[in-house]
Amino acid sequence: MTPPAAQTSQPMPTEIAVALQRQVSDLSAEVQRLHEDLRRQTVTVSSMEARLPNSSILSQKFLTRAFAIWGHTFVAGLIIGIVFYCGLFILGIGLGSLGELLNY
Repeated sequence: MTPPAAQTSQPMPTEIAVALQRQVSDLSAEVQRLHEDLRRQTVTVSSMEARLPNSSILSQKFLTRAFAIWGHTFVAGLIIGIVFYCGLFILGIGLGSLGELLNY
């Protein structure tokens, strides 16, 4: 029976150096690809920032954002309320006219 150390073959130092050189070149290519991806994403983010509207909703200050949201909510509620009450007014006039027609 042979000892376990004799059964496994140890790689030669040149094979290790070649394998390490291959890994280094692969990692260099990966780093280059990641730098290119980062550059493209930076350009994409810059172009997206240029298209953002100049709105108080996007402000850095909390109170400015809060009042902008409150203002939008108030106006939306006002518009919905006006439409709702105009509908009720028209319905009331219609029912009132119908009641007058039925009394004759």
